[in-house]
Amino acid sequence: MIKKIELLGVILALAGSYVSAMGNFAVGYPIWTVSSICLAWSAYRTGNWNLLLLQGSFICADILGILKNTLHIL
Repeated sequence: MIKKIELLGVILALAGSYVSAMGNFAVGYPIWTVSSICLAWSAYRTGNWNLLLLQGSFICADILGILKNTLHIL
């Protein structure tokens, strides 16, 4: 199950990067957020603390991107 969640995270990361590269940040950042959550969960379950730290940082950046580009708060 962990590998399936990890694969989902990777696929969503790729999709989010292409969607954002096309200029649709309102869709790209939420996709990246779900990707980061999947990969963070996988890192936690496997004890990969460096990856967990990285994904935690990405989750924060994704939330900032959502606030700025989707909700226009920042």
